[in-house]
Amino acid sequence: MGQRLVLSVTYKGNELANAYYHWSGYTSPAFTLCNMLYHAVGALRDGGEKDNFLLAIKALEATGAGFDNESYDATDLTLLKVLYPDQTFSFEVDRNQGIISCFPKSRADSFSCGEEFAYFDLADMTFNFDVCCHYDTLGEVKKYFNDEDLKDIPYYDFTPCNMDYGTFRDFVDGLTSHPIIQCEDGYYSEIA
Repeated sequence: MGQRLVLSVTYKGNELANAYYHWSGYTSPAFTLCNMLYHAVGALRDGGEKDNFLLAIKALEATGAGFDNESYDATDLTLLKVLYPDQTFSFEVDRNQGIISCFPKSRADSFSCGEEFAYFDLADMTFNFDVCCHYDTLGEVKKYFNDEDLKDIPYYDFTPCNMDYGTFRDFVDGLTSHPIIQCEDGYYSEIA
C-alpha cells in the first residue's frame, strides 16, 4: 500500500475541495504537488478566476488530479455539471494521479483514506504541511537518530502552520537537506 496524501484546498479554514494521491504521502512528492497547486492558483487568479470553489477544483486538476467516474457519487457529478455547465473537468484518472473530491461526503471519504495531509488556504495563500515526522523533545529525537544526525540541527523560528510560500519552501528545503530540523514547536524530519 502506498503512502497516501490528501491535499486540501480551503478558504478561511473551510474546505472547498481535496485530492487523494495514493503514492505522494512523502515529503518531496507532497511538496511538488503543493508547489504546483500554489502556482496554478496564481495563474488562475491572473486569468480572472474569482469563484473560489471552481478555483480549488481547477488548481487541483493542474496537479494532475481529476474525477474518477467509477468511485465518484453520480449525484455530485450531476451537481458539479449543473453549477458549471460551461466547464470541462478532468476524468479518467486513477488514485496515483489524484482523485478530486469537492462535496462533503466525498471529501470526508478522502480524509478517511489519507495518512499524510497538506492544506492550502486561498484566502491568505498559506500552507499547513503535515507531511513530515514530528517529535516533541530532543530526547524523543535521540531514539531515532544517531549522534552524527544531531550535529548542527538548524533552527527555524516558525511552525509548519499558516506558512506563506517562502516560509513553506524554507521548511521543506530544511526537511530535505538535513536529517532533523528544529522549529518553534519541536523537531521535524522528512518522510522519505
